[in-house]
Amino acid sequence: SDLFHQTLHDRFFFTFLIQNFQTGVRRRSLHQSADRIPAYSRQCGMGGEQLTPAVCNRLDRNTSGIVVAGKTLRAVQAVNEAIRSRRMDKYYVTLVKGVVEEAGEIDLYLSKDEEHNQVRTSHQEKAGYRRALTKYRPIAHTKDYTLLELQLITGKTHQIRAHMQAMDHPVLGDRKYGDAETNRKVRGEFAISNQCLHARKIVWKEKEGFLSYLYGKQMTAPLPKNMQAVCD
Repeated sequence: SDLFHQTLHDRFFFTFLIQNFQTGVRRRSLHQSADRIPAYSRQCGMGGEQLTPAVCNRLDRNTSGIVVAGKTLRAVQAVNEAIRSRRMDKYYVTLVKGVVEEAGEIDLYLSKDEEHNQVRTSHQEKAGYRRALTKYRPIAHTKDYTLLELQLITGKTHQIRAHMQAMDHPVLGDRKYGDAETNRKVRGEFAISNQCLHARKIVWKEKEGFLSYLYGKQMTAPLPKNMQAVCD
């Protein structure tokens, strides 16, 4: 993974690291990166609170982008609470099949099949299904594909991938929810073998408390090269 150069800090001690993970990273590797924080912090001359590093957000194995790792217990708790209370907005970008010309919102109910690790969608509320909301807007498109920015209003397992499948605009390269013929095409043309889904940006909305100094700040992760190649 690549450490962002703009490691954030307050006047007393470094709080957390923002990392840009590439596709194929296992969950175990995320926590191994957190384990490397103490050595990195000592190298930077950090003092102050005892280091108890932990990863605060999760990505699917084949999703790239931003991961937040808290360095101290206080930082981990504050970031987790910001995520839980929706005071940190999370934005993704994805490449999907077909042309999407207008912005919109997807409001569907999701249920996870634990045995097959796959999510089902429903337009009606029913037992075992939970409401999931995703906002989206098109950024650019070719005659075959669209680059979308998506904001997660809720954060359910496989939410974006299942929502895009339900819209008939499946994510390129997605072996679980995607279109097999389209996946074969983009694999041959652009060497895309994983879902084109990237945790692109976070925006801090915490006005008070420990993370208030971050209010209004944005952190972004560069678009992966294979996704950029499709857009070019």
